[in-house]
Amino acid sequence: MKVRKFNGHVLPPHVYVKKQNYLYFVKAGNVVSLPSDPSDPSFYVKYSECLSGDHTGNSKRSMSALIESYKYTKKFQKLAKTSRRDYSCKMEILKEHNGTVLVKNFKTPHLIKMLDQMFGHAPSSANKMLAVLRILFKHAVTLGWIQINPAVGVEKMTEKKESPTPWSDAEIAQFHAFAADRESLILELALNTGQRISDVLSLEWSHLTFDVKKQRWGWSVQQQKTGKALVIPFTSRLQRILKRLDNSLDQSNKYVVVNHTKANEPLGYQGCREIFQSVCKLAGLENKKIHGLRHTCAQRLADAGLEDNLIMSMTGHGSSEMVRHYCGIAAQTARANQAVDALDALEAA
Repeated sequence: MKVRKFNGHVLPPHVYVKKQNYLYFVKAGNVVSLPSDPSDPSFYVKYSECLSGDHTGNSKRSMSALIESYKYTKKFQKLAKTSRRDYSCKMEILKEHNGTVLVKNFKTPHLIKMLDQMFGHAPSSANKMLAVLRILFKHAVTLGWIQINPAVGVEKMTEKKESPTPWSDAEIAQFHAFAADRESLILELALNTGQRISDVLSLEWSHLTFDVKKQRWGWSVQQQKTGKALVIPFTSRLQRILKRLDNSLDQSNKYVVVNHTKANEPLGYQGCREIFQSVCKLAGLENKKIHGLRHTCAQRLADAGLEDNLIMSMTGHGSSEMVRHYCGIAAQTARANQAVDALDALEAA
């Protein structure tokens, strides 16, 4: 589908430019004039009215209309690809269950009951949906559809925080014993770069960099979730792995991790997760998760006694708090050992 733009803004479905500077909603024989500035909230008010079938000003202003309005805002378009995908999935659920409900009819007690019915067994999912609802209703306030955001009064559900489960050397070796070259490559890339699996799957051969001073190869990475640009030098271990797998690496393909069904397209997260879990099952590692490899990289850096800022330079975490969440007792133990070494040095002096 061809993307239509007007003054740098992506136009939503059924909106067309006529006479160079005028926007119109065109559908099923109806042609309705729209405000000429797509960044103005009044544009999406009128657009949503047209979508709901009432362009006389008495819009139904349903949840579905609100979602369609939000999806064409700059805030949504600027989200990271993975965030847009996650938001879109949750918004489709809202449309399926509550699409025809008028936005003004959503009240705080209604939202609490709805989240409990839909996700009472999964607090994490409920809290993620709540985050999307807060954003949508904030947009409704901006549009003038409501005055108060009803989702602000909803408390998050208590989540059971599970400690990260890093991979041991024995578990990594066990995985390799049952893995094909591609699965081994995925594990080692995640383990030795500390990146999210979505960023590992997005690695291209064109992202290779070479540090002349250090005489070291590395990957140039732009994290999908944060937009942060990083250069991750190769570890000695990763260099050995790439050399060992050299015969199976296809550098004629755009991506480092090859999608066997679609040439020059990245392997999708879901597909990667499935093949990874299949290997884990064969290897008797059903309790291990692919995201745990990012934890493992961070913990190994902490075991080496590195400070939070050095760990963050590798993993791309945005705060020391997240590093501590990933490294847990490893970081504390390494620092305690440094402290004891300093005390022992004083005793010996």
